[in-house]
Amino acid sequence: MACVADSLKMNPERQVMLLCGVDALCISCPHNCGGECDSEKPARYDSAVLSLCGLQDGELLQWRDFQRLVLEKILAPGKRETVCGDCVWTQICPARE
Repeated sequence: MACVADSLKMNPERQVMLLCGVDALCISCPHNCGGECDSEKPARYDSAVLSLCGLQDGELLQWRDFQRLVLEKILAPGKRETVCGDCVWTQICPARE
């Protein structure tokens, strides 16, 4: 995840494909079972983010545009907790700050 995050920070114009399901961040996750996630949480989080941002599964856009939408539609209005408040990583999430 750190490699992907660093790459996107260095190139915010990079196109990203938004997916509800296993993606590049899931490669080393123990819940990734042959390209399928054995947890319902990530798909629920992904769907909520896309819905709140007015985006679709499989949509392409620049990383900076996605960041802006997440800030405007989720973080600034205080909706992060409703989207992914039960995530096991919530204590170290940079969006929590």
